Amino acid sequence: MQTNGSPSTQGPQSVSAGYKTAVIFVVGALFGAVAAVEVFPDRGGQQPNFALMDVSGATNQGGGQGNGQAAAPAPGSDFDQGDDSDFTGDSDQDEMIVVEGGGDGSTAPSGDGSQQGSQQGSQQGSQQGSQSGSDTTSTSEGGQTSTDPGSGDTASGPSAPDSSGDDSSSSDDSSGDDTSQGTNSGSVDVTGDGSGSGGGSASGSGGGGAPSGCKPSANDNVSTGVTADTINVASTVVSDGAGASLLSSSPVGMRAVLNKVNRDGGVCGRRIELKTVNDSWDAAKGQQTIKRFIEDGYFALPVVPSSEGLGQAILAGDIKNAGIPVVGTDGMRIDQYNDPWVWPVATATVSTMRIIAKHAYDNGARTFGIVWDNRFRFGLEGADAFKKQVQAMGGTVKADVPIEPDRTSYGSEATSFNNACDNTSSGSGCDAVVLLLVPSTAETWKGSNSGANAGRGKATYGHQTLFTDDFATMCRDWCNGMMVFTGYNPPIPPLDKKAGVAQYVQDVRSERSGIDFRNQFLQGAYLGMQVFVESVARCSPNVNRACVQQALNSMDYQSDLASTLSWRANSRHANKTAQGFRVEATGGSFNGWQYMQTGFLKDPAL
Repeated sequence: MQTNGSPSTQGPQSVSAGYKTAVIFVVGALFGAVAAVEVFPDRGGQQPNFALMDVSGATNQGGGQGNGQAAAPAPGSDFDQGDDSDFTGDSDQDEMIVVEGGGDGSTAPSGDGSQQGSQQGSQQGSQQGSQSGSDTTSTSEGGQTSTDPGSGDTASGPSAPDSSGDDSSSSDDSSGDDTSQGTNSGSVDVTGDGSGSGGGSASGSGGGGAPSGCKPSANDNVSTGVTADTINVASTVVSDGAGASLLSSSPVGMRAVLNKVNRDGGVCGRRIELKTVNDSWDAAKGQQTIKRFIEDGYFALPVVPSSEGLGQAILAGDIKNAGIPVVGTDGMRIDQYNDPWVWPVATATVSTMRIIAKHAYDNGARTFGIVWDNRFRFGLEGADAFKKQVQAMGGTVKADVPIEPDRTSYGSEATSFNNACDNTSSGSGCDAVVLLLVPSTAETWKGSNSGANAGRGKATYGHQTLFTDDFATMCRDWCNGMMVFTGYNPPIPPLDKKAGVAQYVQDVRSERSGIDFRNQFLQGAYLGMQVFVESVARCSPNVNRACVQQALNSMDYQSDLASTLSWRANSRHANKTAQGFRVEATGGSFNGWQYMQTGFLKDPAL
């Protein structure tokens, strides 16, 4: 059943970008029950040899938990956190430095938020001194290098990163044609209602006045990286190498949030200026870049799409020792959930892999296969969690094939996999197979398995890393029926009608009209930056790191983009769920994604 056409890049008329909306709801109404039970597609006339669960009654768009729980590894039994293995990266890559500025536009962020930390009492008022202007670009990562190794309460650090350095300057993305005009729905509150101290929930939409005194002249330089009119933040990103096929667009989502905030005068009169540096997903290079960010006195590290360098910095104690907030990360590595200064918005890789294993088992799978990335930590940790979950449920992993990314062929690995799964032209001996790969590696794996049923199973799953239109368009018929799980609400019917989801699409397309807005790491970067802005808003006008930590440790963040995210001082797994979508590709074309009506299924180990 076709659910959409190719993503459109022409204007904002439909946020579903090419979906034939009228058709989708008619067809969905008539054939919803059929779609619900067609979880595992027929490939080449071969029927799965295990029972299928009717998921038509399992819909839970509100973020509820999944059906039942099988025996599972105990919480905290995830991959043992040793040192990362060595891997390559281009150490000579020029740094990419972007300070996000304003620009034209008038879309106003709105919402509500509770004042945290050092700000006392109830404060209300209206936004003063709205600022606007064109985007600016810093030409250096330099500036003063005083650091705040503790809570970040002192007024030190640069008034702004020094522009006198010798680093090359470039934008990490051109904005493209601005064809979409946003609305207020789904925006983050950057003003707040100043309702005292303590916790509470935040929302991605709504209204509210600014705390009194929220204008530049009333703001003191209260923390490292914060001035009267600026909050300086930084992030490592990935624009080349194996991770680029997945992560290169993440800065667009970050910029989409900040540009809207800055166009409306910033947070309590302070613009948030972001510097990004490409580290090529290299752990050592990324860690060194993060250490320089800390030395240069940046206030916080929002999102940080490059998980490898961040993970190295976490394991080395750099983040904790500096007391620098790292907000809105992508959950690729489990170390993000074990640091008191890191707050992920994503469902962890290990959680998604356990959810996939349980979903397959609940649908009758008993023999499993997995192909996983053996260079980057997400592959090692995710594969380990998946295999432990399968074994705990009583299943058997028949094929366990690690592969090195950036290869031109996987002929020998494909032979080993297909032999282990007993794959032939007539069928597969593995009930369920999972691909835990980045898109570029998965494309090469596909090319090395051109035969019928080769490289797959009776049912084939993909980790969230493969949830992009770009990958599905490349994969076409080979991926038909592949089930890919995500911890978010992607822009796919009927979820694309949620106000916050539609707003996300408009915002990122205003930065780059032809962007693959169904890339779930782009969506996560956007959500992560929203959460960071909310934490700063709660602590304004007296912004400091300790306040941001306190605000986030008691935050319940409500958004259409995901289930409610709740962080606590002793728990960083704010997102513990994932839901499934199926690739629809026939006749040599990718036709869209089908919502499998699973609802959000909970990690059985959490």
